[in-house]
Amino acid sequence: MTQAYNYIHGTNIQSVSTTHFYVKFKPQTVSDLNKLDSLDLELYDYPLDREVIQDGDYWPEAYTGIGPNEYPWLYTVVGSNFQFPSGISYQILASLNIPDDDPTLEDRAFFITGNTECGETTSTNASISENEAGERTAKEQQKPGGVVRPMVPDCGEGYHWDYTLRQCVENDCPNGYHWDDSQGQCVPDPPPPPPTNLYPHGMINYKTYNDYGVIPPSAPLKYTRIVARRFFKIDKTYTDANGNFQLSKRFPRKVTIVVKFKTSTISVRQEPSNFGLWKRWFPIKKNIGTYRGNNLQNLNYEFQKGSNSKKVKTRRWLAAVAINTTLETKDFLSSNSLIQLPDKLPIYLSPPNQQTQSETAEYDFIKNSRFDPLTSVYLDWVTSDLNSMTTSKVTMNIAQQLGLVYLWKVNEASNNNVNIYGNNYVNSISYAYNQSYSIKYVRFGNGIPYQNFYNPDIIAMFQAFAQHLGHTIATRIYGSGETGFQLQGKSWLSSGGISSSSKYLEGFDPSIGEPNELFKWIPVGLINDLIDSNSDQPPVVDNVSGFTYAEIQLAYYTEPVYMINFKNALKAIKPLQATLIDQLFTSYGY
Repeated sequence: MTQAYNYIHGTNIQSVSTTHFYVKFKPQTVSDLNKLDSLDLELYDYPLDREVIQDGDYWPEAYTGIGPNEYPWLYTVVGSNFQFPSGISYQILASLNIPDDDPTLEDRAFFITGNTECGETTSTNASISENEAGERTAKEQQKPGGVVRPMVPDCGEGYHWDYTLRQCVENDCPNGYHWDDSQGQCVPDPPPPPPTNLYPHGMINYKTYNDYGVIPPSAPLKYTRIVARRFFKIDKTYTDANGNFQLSKRFPRKVTIVVKFKTSTISVRQEPSNFGLWKRWFPIKKNIGTYRGNNLQNLNYEFQKGSNSKKVKTRRWLAAVAINTTLETKDFLSSNSLIQLPDKLPIYLSPPNQQTQSETAEYDFIKNSRFDPLTSVYLDWVTSDLNSMTTSKVTMNIAQQLGLVYLWKVNEASNNNVNIYGNNYVNSISYAYNQSYSIKYVRFGNGIPYQNFYNPDIIAMFQAFAQHLGHTIATRIYGSGETGFQLQGKSWLSSGGISSSSKYLEGFDPSIGEPNELFKWIPVGLINDLIDSNSDQPPVVDNVSGFTYAEIQLAYYTEPVYMINFKNALKAIKPLQATLIDQLFTSYGY
């Protein structure tokens, strides 16, 4: 870079200033990985002076000779003012000078090192070559003993003094050249300023398949991290509400664009099943392409499902849906003045080899619940029927688990040192998962209490809200364009401007049992009945109305352990409807 700077500016400095450091970190613990993640660094398990021919999950050489619980060196570039985190081993590999907005300097540096990258001579290269000749002539004129020009008349614009004719003559330079009085000859014009389209710009979407109408067929991936890179030069931004991104640094000739599935508060990650275990603590990435040339605009990409549910392509599509679902859920909570989800919430896609297909697609996606507040939200996504994995079903699954995260936060906010979530709900769900009495009940158990190990009441309370939220967010995003699904032995289809999820919440029937309904004791329609003013069909007796989400939150805030506790909390909030609340709960079997 120093050589390039001296060449372009005609200087002879010994060294350009350091703007960045090329470094590598050696994390030893999960805490180290979390600390590196919090610094928002772009970490790679391969040296950055290598060119990646084909993307994969990991670079094998990085893991040669390391132990099963050891992490590889992770490479990145940091600013010269970066404060290195204490307790994490690191090495500075090189001092760098990386200009944000000087493509001519960058081009020259790459030219000197033989890294022109494009593989062909472009007009920019030609300009450099022509400038080279002109600059050499200019430097020769400055050497000691050079020609000293006598005083000559000022010939005015467009003319110069001809020493042979001893008179002013027209410059008459060929196209692309101009007269230089100091050299006494025509010299190449300077290159034009770099075009503004060297600032990468584009749009990131994901395909909604049949779940469109309210949402477009290609929906924007909102507020998601975009990374641009060319060797050591890295720039970062986020997409906006329309999925658009605009980088602030110029990238002449070539740039690689990477989508990282994270926002300022959400991170979608992959549970690794082989090498690259360190990536468990970092967002999923997708290199959407390496772009060449002088037009880095309209770098658009759409995430789609792969040919089956286990494909990496499908996982990245799921990550896109999860990001937007979580953003919509956070917005829903804010608009209803409810306690917010935690910051830096991780959502994990389970690896295919750790999943089973023991239930129908509807139960896999609509009634799946693995949330443990001590870990993260998990999405099990393997299915033999890819078409059944609709965008809205994935939204229901994610939003349902986010409902459990929300209730955990409500539990924490009560601040009475009683953790009913951890002590009751999680323990009961874990008991259900670990029982072998019937695989069909694995999600929530059989609804029959068992000593202190299994309390179906608290599962019923928490799942009533969680499943309500899943369907409510699906309605919020997809509206009457939501695809249909089958539950309780019925087909729920959007029509008449009403979503399939809204119809299900209104029409849930607690009297339907096996084989069409495995968990009739979970009152999925209860929250909807507390809020709306519609009268339900028998057996549900619903004359309750007018509850707000904030009031329902207040009832959960009391930390009810049994359904009767939850019912009494609601009656205390609206005592004038106490009898009607009793009738509603009785019709659900409580």
